[in-house]
Amino acid sequence: MKRSGSTLHYQILSALVEQAHVGKRIEWVAPSDFQRVKKKYKSYSGIKIFKSHICTDEIAHEFSIGNAKGLYVYRDIRDVVLSSLKMAGSDFNHAWIKQLINECINEFYKWNALPNVMISQYEEVTNDLFKETKRIADYFGILVNDNKCSAIANELTLEKQKSRIIASNESAPPNKANTHSFHKETLLHYNHISSGQSEEWKNNLSRHQIFFIEKLAGEWLEKNDYSLSGFKPSIIETIALWLKRK
Repeated sequence: MKRSGSTLHYQILSALVEQAHVGKRIEWVAPSDFQRVKKKYKSYSGIKIFKSHICTDEIAHEFSIGNAKGLYVYRDIRDVVLSSLKMAGSDFNHAWIKQLINECINEFYKWNALPNVMISQYEEVTNDLFKETKRIADYFGILVNDNKCSAIANELTLEKQKSRIIASNESAPPNKANTHSFHKETLLHYNHISSGQSEEWKNNLSRHQIFFIEKLAGEWLEKNDYSLSGFKPSIIETIALWLKRK
């Protein structure tokens, strides 16, 4: 899911397979270019690590024929929305938020319907990186001891990721007009991480914004053990929002 730790998953698995000399990371390309990049690395027999938020028909086919294993991570959609707004530097645009939520939920069910996909929850992943690293290694059958798993987890802590972004920005100042600019190896954007903390939506979204998100994603939130706020906008809040949107 977008803004939910997929880059972290990419980094963990890349470190595991590259240190074990059983595979390598593949550069990011748009999901629509999957067939092209697949053809490009056809002669490489090791594990090829490819990141995509979108489950295209071509990608799903690789799972259906037993040619792929996957990692999928999801997060409280209220935090996904907030994180997306911060990264884009955007105001709360209702049409855009609705599109984002619908895409996140639709893709969630697509990835979860595939065989051979390990599902993780962002809040649990970030709470124990060592445990998640071990879990990924076991899922992919990569033989690695606890010391190496611990070393990988320690290199990917939130603070070290932030330092990595700062160092990258200093060595190559980002083009902030291009929000898709990112580091080719780590896939970290110049403003990839704001805080990385969970439940930030409680203090950073208005009651009306929370109500709007929960109206669209409430069923999904409850099914995935995220409690609803129970917020309902007052008449004054509703009128104020209507006037702002006018």
